[in-house]
Amino acid sequence: MKSFNRLMALAAVVTVTVVLSACGGGDDGTTTVAGGITGSEPCTPEGTLNAILWEGYASEKSIKGFEDKYGIDVNVTSIATNDEVFAKIRNKNGQFDLIPATTDVSKQYIDSGLVQELNLEQVPRSESIFAGFQDLPQSQKDGKPYGVTHTWSADPILYNADVVKDPPSTYKLLFDEQYKGKVALYDELGSLWVGALALGYDPFNLTEDEMNEVVDKMTEQKSLVRKYWSSGDDLIKLMASGEVDVATGWNYVYTELKSQGVNVKRLVPEEGNLGWVDFLMIPVNAENPCAAYKWMDWALSPEGGSETAKAGWSVASQEVADAISPELAEDLHMDDPAFVDEIVLWDAVDRPTYQDAWNQVKNG
Repeated sequence: MKSFNRLMALAAVVTVTVVLSACGGGDDGTTTVAGGITGSEPCTPEGTLNAILWEGYASEKSIKGFEDKYGIDVNVTSIATNDEVFAKIRNKNGQFDLIPATTDVSKQYIDSGLVQELNLEQVPRSESIFAGFQDLPQSQKDGKPYGVTHTWSADPILYNADVVKDPPSTYKLLFDEQYKGKVALYDELGSLWVGALALGYDPFNLTEDEMNEVVDKMTEQKSLVRKYWSSGDDLIKLMASGEVDVATGWNYVYTELKSQGVNVKRLVPEEGNLGWVDFLMIPVNAENPCAAYKWMDWALSPEGGSETAKAGWSVASQEVADAISPELAEDLHMDDPAFVDEIVLWDAVDRPTYQDAWNQVKNG
């Protein structure tokens, strides 16, 4: 089966003329920065910012603050998986100006010509990004930036502490028969990584035999699952209603459940806590790259970034860490950015192969 890399590379070859035109390609094959916006002189946004963002990245308050500051309307399309992002940008039609990309797909977007090189002088607050999050290789090509580090997180195991007492810090908790019908996992191929770690395997480089073992283990575990959740809000409802007591989740979900009075707790699996870093990127042919730059800067500002942090996402900005309460900074590990060193960061995989395996689990 063709890998995700090869499929995307083929799409890039088919539309290479469009890509080079959008990126300002020269005779020597070099490209200029997004929208041809060079230098440090602030660009002037025009039109509407059309963005794809995860839940919690753009609250109504944050959008209004941005619109009031820059005088530009914002239209946000929410997504639940990285594959949704790819489906929306693969035709390079310029429909979107800004997208998120986690560490498992960012290099594939870059190498396949789906996103543009950035001029970080247009994002002055990028200098406030924690040192450990600057110049990450997953956001670069040939030493040039294609993404601005925005958020990051470990994906903890969440549990209802009124029901689950003194659980072991392991992914094996999700395979415990006593919670049959009360378990939930993310409906995405990344849930295979949970099974891989529980078996002691490298989740991103499974051999055929190892993948078969993971599929068998996850298929067997399926009898314990109440639901494979598709969005953070979906999981929040499941846990708040008591339908689910144990789940893989996001800090965003944890924060919201706590605000609703749910006695939710989280644990860090001893096998290694899966997690990610998320970059903001500008697709090729974006109609309003200047507005995208403005949002990148806004997302790292005390005003915009604090709203994202309050929604439960760790923002990779010292300015934001200083602007929020010490309690929230501690809760999101923003007072200790070195915590990212303890995370098993999502990495690139052969997505068609993994997707096929995940479909086998769900249909098995």
